[in-house]
Amino acid sequence: MPYYFQLINRESGILDSFSDIDNRICVEFGVIPHKTKFYYNWYDYIGSAIATGKPLLTAIKEFEEELAIEYDDSIHTLMKVARWLALYYLPISWYDAN
Repeated sequence: MPYYFQLINRESGILDSFSDIDNRICVEFGVIPHKTKFYYNWYDYIGSAIATGKPLLTAIKEFEEELAIEYDDSIHTLMKVARWLALYYLPISWYDAN
């Protein structure tokens, strides 16, 4: 069953493309956007959590729990990205049973 998600810009109320969101993330974290990859693969990790109905705050808490066990730069960065997304975007998710 396919799962989907979108992110609504809290300021404008419209859907931003994932590429535009990634560009904003890169500006926030002071890096140059990659032409074909999202910053720290946030779309794969955070996006899949959102698509399956997990609230961003839950994903953040899970990242924090992982970091409490063992520090990892990637997990720390993904946690910061998830916090940033929670501030600026409203996630919506759904699935298609067909």
